[in-house]
Amino acid sequence: MDMSKAFDKVNHQILIHKLYNCFGISGSLLGWFSSYLLNRRQRVTVLGATSSEKPVMSGVPQGSILGPILFLLYVNDLPDVVNNANVASFADDTKLFKCVDSHIDGASIQSDLDNLEEWSTSSGLVFNQNKCKCQRITRKKTTTEFPYTIKNKTLAVTTEEKDLGVWVTSNLTWSKHTLDRCAAANRMLGFVRRSATEITDKRIRRALYLAVVRPALGYATQVWSPQSVELINRVERVQRRASKFILGLPFMCDVSYKDRLISTELLPLSYWHEYLDLMFFFKAITGIVSISQNSLPERIAPNLELSPGAFKAY
Repeated sequence: MDMSKAFDKVNHQILIHKLYNCFGISGSLLGWFSSYLLNRRQRVTVLGATSSEKPVMSGVPQGSILGPILFLLYVNDLPDVVNNANVASFADDTKLFKCVDSHIDGASIQSDLDNLEEWSTSSGLVFNQNKCKCQRITRKKTTTEFPYTIKNKTLAVTTEEKDLGVWVTSNLTWSKHTLDRCAAANRMLGFVRRSATEITDKRIRRALYLAVVRPALGYATQVWSPQSVELINRVERVQRRASKFILGLPFMCDVSYKDRLISTELLPLSYWHEYLDLMFFFKAITGIVSISQNSLPERIAPNLELSPGAFKAY
């Protein structure tokens, strides 16, 4: 679910009320926040013409450090109205998820949606109905279908949805996202090739590839890293082309991919993805990143302390 223009619709009085009653902010600090939010004015200048000043009646200052923090404090009580499903929120995006095995489970989610609708009305934040969708993630042939609604409008059912930059499909296969990332990386590689025609130093070309192209294939790979040979090869093709660009080789050349990797000091992308997986796993079991202990294998102790020599690179 997505809130329509959420950052611009934060009610200043409600926010100040929540800062005082929910977070115990009072005295001069509360006065400072009030001064920061209230009695603000803005104007717009276009082609040298400036509009008259208008009062800013709502919203948190976007582009500021405090803006996102104040918005999070404003919506901090949103999960409190959800009684049956799990909630996952990021900024103005909110997800409800629950295992649905019967119409009773579906009705419980609808009850939470009704509570969220009441919360949005009281908070002055309206859910964007066009962006609110329902996705059923299952591999069962027969599913329990329930017509979820917000403000008497039935939510559209989708089989694929982009969530925080990752395409999630109803059967949890990652082909769509993998191909999408390959296309994005190839576009960036083409941009770099066209922009660096006069750069011949392979160290600079390698740095451009690592800074601009390869990150498109590294975000959230712990979730979508391809396991099939076909998708692994599709991803690897990007670096095959990039290695020729770095070394200034023609499209048809006799230098093998392995030799090109050795010359450029690059790992195959499949190995790099495994390295990213190991790094994330290390951070998870050592507490560097916050992760539910239920997500870790049972043989890994929750408070496992690793010695400096526990991991050795070969």
